[in-house]
Amino acid sequence: MINADFPFFGACFGIGTLGNHQGAVIDRRHAEPVGFGAGHPHPRAGSPLLRGLPATSDAFTGREEVISQLAHPAALLATSPTYPV
Repeated sequence: MINADFPFFGACFGIGTLGNHQGAVIDRRHAEPVGFGAGHPHPRAGSPLLRGLPATSDAFTGREEVISQLAHPAALLATSPTYPV
């Protein structure tokens, strides 16, 4: 997947595993309780993965460990008030 430059939408264990492999910072800085929260596409995203999605969408979330700093060349596609990355 990495060598093929294949688009990847990571969630939960998958994003932590791939992020760690690529050198992202994984920590508990933005941990949050289980519940619903609003997510917003990042203004610079422009990704086909987000095409057709509304400006805000609610998602069921709950994280203990998160990516607080992306690894290069990962692109930030969405953010929320409690989880900036």
